[in-house]
Amino acid sequence: MDENTLKNQIRKLIAENKLNSAIELLGSNIKNNESLDEIIIQLARYNAIKKESIQGTITSQELNQELNALRRNILSLIREETLIIQDPSKEDFTLRVFKETLNMSLTRVKVANYFLAQYEKSQPVSISDTVLENKLKSRKLVVDFFDEMKKVDLLSKKKEGNRTYWMINEEGKKIMKEIIK
Repeated sequence: MDENTLKNQIRKLIAENKLNSAIELLGSNIKNNESLDEIIIQLARYNAIKKESIQGTITSQELNQELNALRRNILSLIREETLIIQDPSKEDFTLRVFKETLNMSLTRVKVANYFLAQYEKSQPVSISDTVLENKLKSRKLVVDFFDEMKKVDLLSKKKEGNRTYWMINEEGKKIMKEIIK
């Protein structure tokens, strides 16, 4: 998408009376920090107008005047500013996201290998034992993985006293072996 297409998309949102979407799209594609401040002010103004309208503290005429002024301000910003086009494939991918994704992947591989080893011994596993035995840093990632496997019926759950044990079934074993090899 080029800059003119983006500007036309924002104009279309304004024409469809989707001011919130227009302001957010403009704000996410602006280069200039001063203009970004202006967009934040316009969004705050829009939210205040909306609140007054809901509360009934603004007349229809005042509401229309305020919304038209807001539309003019946004259109003026579109004419004056250079917009940057966001590349969705690179959006918000940071070193932190990379580390989190890597940690999740490695945790799943370790848990899958642990399940396979315990399956061969016909021993069910607990979440605590899985975390401790594999020296994992995040219990939450293990719980999430167990929950996902349970949702697709790859695990069975068994309660013994106050502890819960899990065991992969034959299909779970097959899938894990196929993927991990």
